[in-house]
Amino acid sequence: MHGGYSPLPPTNSVIETIVKRRILFLVAIVSVVMLGRLLLYSADENVFLKCETIEDKVERYSCYKDAALYAMQNGKNAEELALFHASNSHLQQHAIGRAMLITLGYDLKKTAEKCMPCIGPYLHAISQEWGKYAPSKETEFVDFLKMKGACPLDGDAGCYHNLGHFYQGGNEDFGESVALCNKLKENERFYECAYGVAHERFIQTNGENFFQLCAKEVGRRKTACYTIGSRLLPQWLASRIDGAYPFKPCDEVSREIPAELNHCYAGAAWVFQNKGGALDPEQCSHLTAHLKELCRNGVSSPEPFWDII
Repeated sequence: MHGGYSPLPPTNSVIETIVKRRILFLVAIVSVVMLGRLLLYSADENVFLKCETIEDKVERYSCYKDAALYAMQNGKNAEELALFHASNSHLQQHAIGRAMLITLGYDLKKTAEKCMPCIGPYLHAISQEWGKYAPSKETEFVDFLKMKGACPLDGDAGCYHNLGHFYQGGNEDFGESVALCNKLKENERFYECAYGVAHERFIQTNGENFFQLCAKEVGRRKTACYTIGSRLLPQWLASRIDGAYPFKPCDEVSREIPAELNHCYAGAAWVFQNKGGALDPEQCSHLTAHLKELCRNGVSSPEPFWDII
C-alpha cells in the first residue's frame, strides 16, 4: 500500500462493460477497414483501376495483388477479372494467377483445373507464389506444369521460364536461383530458366542494382545475366522510352554492361518502334564511340521481347 490507498478489484459487471466496449471498438475498426476495402475494390467495377495512379511499378503490382485477391475472396473468378485487366498488363495477369492459387488453398490440382487456359502470366505468378509457399516441393510444382498440358517441362523449353520464377520466388536470392537453373544441361532450357529468375527479380526489386549481381556470376550464368537483364530493362522501363531520345535508360546502365552482351539499345529501339516512334541513327550521334555503335546497331535491328509491363 502507498499512502493508505488500496484500490478495490473491479466487479464482474465492470469487467463485462470493459470487455463489451473493447469488442465493440474492435468491431468498429474491422468494419471501417472492410468498408475501405469494399470502396477501393468494388466488385462491380474494374478492381485494378485505382492502382493505376501508383507510379512505382513494384508498389502498383502490390496493389494489383491485393485487388485481385480481395475480388476472388468475394466471389469473382479468373474469367471475370480477365475482363478488367488491360490487354497489355502482364502484371495484372500475374495478380490474377496468384489470387487463383491462394483462394484455392494452394491446391495445385484444383488450380490446374481452374486455370484454363493457363496463360503465361498466370503460370509465372503461380510459380512464384508456390515457390514462396513451398520452396522444397519442386516435384509437386513440376507435376502441376504437366497437368492438362499446362506447360510440361519435357516439351517446350520455354516452360523452364516458370521454373525460374519458382526458384526466385522461393528464396529471393538471385545467385542461388541462377545456380539452380545452371544444373540444367541444355543451354536453351538454362537460358529460359535464367530469364524467369531475372523476370521475377525485376518484379521484386524494380530491377535495382541488377547488373551488380551479374558481375558476381561466372561462365554462362554471367552471360545470361547481362544478356537477359539488358534486354529486359527497356521493356520494364517502357514508360520512360518516349520522346525525341528513347535510349536514356540504356545510357544510364551501359557502363555496367560488357558491350558484347549489351542488348539494351536494340530492346529500347523495339519498344520505341512498337509505340509508333520513328527510329533514326542520328539519335545516337552524341554518344561515345562504343555506345554509338551499340545504339546504331539497335536502331537498325530492333529486338522484340516478351511483354512484361
